[in-house]
Amino acid sequence: MATVSSTSPSSAAACAAWWPPSLLSSGITNIRIFDRNPAGFEGPWVNYARMETLRSPKQLTGPAFGMASLTFRAWFTVQFGDAAWEALDKIPRTMWMDYLRWFRSVLAIPVENETSIDRIMPAGEHLRLDLSGAGARQPRVLARKVVMATGRDGTGHPNIPAFVRDLPKRFWAHSSDDIDFKALKGRRVAVVGVGASAVDNSAEALEAGAAEVRHLIRRKTMPTINKMMGIGSYGFTAAFPRLVDAWRWRFMHYSFVTQTPAPRGSTLRVSRHPNAYFHFGKVIERIAHDSRELEIVMTDGTRLKTDFVILGTGFTVEPLARTELDGYADKILLWRDRYQPPADLAHSEIGNFPYLSEDFAF
Repeated sequence: MATVSSTSPSSAAACAAWWPPSLLSSGITNIRIFDRNPAGFEGPWVNYARMETLRSPKQLTGPAFGMASLTFRAWFTVQFGDAAWEALDKIPRTMWMDYLRWFRSVLAIPVENETSIDRIMPAGEHLRLDLSGAGARQPRVLARKVVMATGRDGTGHPNIPAFVRDLPKRFWAHSSDDIDFKALKGRRVAVVGVGASAVDNSAEALEAGAAEVRHLIRRKTMPTINKMMGIGSYGFTAAFPRLVDAWRWRFMHYSFVTQTPAPRGSTLRVSRHPNAYFHFGKVIERIAHDSRELEIVMTDGTRLKTDFVILGTGFTVEPLARTELDGYADKILLWRDRYQPPADLAHSEIGNFPYLSEDFAF
């Protein structure tokens, strides 16, 4: 079995860490894990994740697979004690990466770093993985099963709106890019969106000394309640694949249209700065530029001059965009192929998601 891990919006490092204990406890030992990043820098946590703490509660057991001694809590309390655990609100982001490094070490998880998967091709009863990178021990390997722990980016790409596509790259960045925040000191910044990644990047710019940061938000009001938290129980997630398609679509549609708000702590991290602004009901029509600055034109006729734009616009789901699956990505069953919702529940983005089997296979 091969697990393909990479820097992605969801925790590839955590996903890759979860698989080995579950497989090993089942007697499956012939596994290989590939990650394109250097050792200790897997996943987003110390690459482009910019929140101060994880967004999930500290009590979640994470990749420990039911083994108490492998939980973050066990790792934390051995070092800092029970009182410190009780006082802890949420897990600091970089500390979580330290825990994952320990987790990998103590379990001797076989990660082959600095190895990219260029292509995954059917090869008889196997799948052939074409490898490259400084850490690649061989150009090709065969696997009976391949698990892609690559997050949203693993079945698509960053969502880049048309209004920036003709702008020189020095004027803008996506929230998943490697942004030089120190270069934003004293400059005006516009952030498109108000989701978690948009807010986290806004905070980084403000703390780096940006002259101002203005959020441009299509919605009329700020999302404030994560309404999908109520279905986060194990009972619901375990039974979710057994629901009929109509109900599964309704849940996902509701999640998309209500939007998951940025965590309260992240929002306060921005709003405590007097030079942070939230502008609602602002849909960008186009962006003009000269050699010095940008002018953003909104559909309501308002204009904003700024120096740099950060896109908190998330990721698209588009299997055909993945070169790893080139040659057969068009054969992956999508939700739009399987289910046609009522007109009032139509949503093109949900329709682009792969329609997975009960074991999460394409």
